[in-house]
Amino acid sequence: MIRSSGGLGLEYQSLDRVIIDTAIWHRRKTCLIKERRQSINQSMKKEEERLSDRMLNGELQDYEFDMEAVHHLEKEREWMQWLVIVVIGFLMAVIGITISRAADTILDMKLDASLEWFERADEVDNYWYYGLAEHVGLSSLLAIMAFVPVALKPVSGGSGIAEAKATLNGIIIPNCTALTTAFCKAISVVCSVAASLPAGLEGPMIFMGLAVGEK
Repeated sequence: MIRSSGGLGLEYQSLDRVIIDTAIWHRRKTCLIKERRQSINQSMKKEEERLSDRMLNGELQDYEFDMEAVHHLEKEREWMQWLVIVVIGFLMAVIGITISRAADTILDMKLDASLEWFERADEVDNYWYYGLAEHVGLSSLLAIMAFVPVALKPVSGGSGIAEAKATLNGIIIPNCTALTTAFCKAISVVCSVAASLPAGLEGPMIFMGLAVGEK
C-alpha cells in the first residue's frame, strides 16, 4: 500500500510491506519440511541398523546392573553425606567459638584499659579525658584494622548473606568461596566487634560456612 503526504512543499511516498504466504511459497515450505523429516528418519533408521549389526556381531552386549552393588554404593554415599555435614558443623563450631572468644577478649582488653583512667579520675582531675581518648583511639585503630582485609578482598565486605544466596542460586562470584576470603572475613569481624561497631557474627558465619563447605 502506497501512502503520500505533503507539507511545507515536500511530498514523499512510502510502501508498507506485508509478508504474504502465497500458495507457491506454501508448497515450497511443505516440500522442505517433508524432505527434512525424511532425512531425519533415514538417519535414525541407519543408526538403528548399525547398532543391530553390532549387537549381532557381538560387539555390544546387554549390561545388567548389580543391584546389590548399586544399593551398597547408595548407602556409602548417604553415610558420606552425613559425615561431611557433621565435619562441616564441627569445623564451623570451632571457628565460631574462636572468633567469638577473640572478639570478646580484645573488647574486654580495650574496655579495661579505658576504665583504668576512669577509676583514677577521683584521684587526679581530668583523667577521664584520657580514658575517653584511649577508648576512641583504640576503637578507631580496630576499625581501620577491620577495613584492611575488606580492602584486600572486597567480596568479604558486608554480612555475606547476599553473596551466599547468590552462590547457592548458581551465580558465579569470583573468589567468593575462597579460604582467603573467609579468613579476611573472620579478621574483619573480630576487629569490627572489638571496635564496638554495629556488626554481628550471624551473617559472616553463614558466609564462612559456605566457603568451608565448598572446600
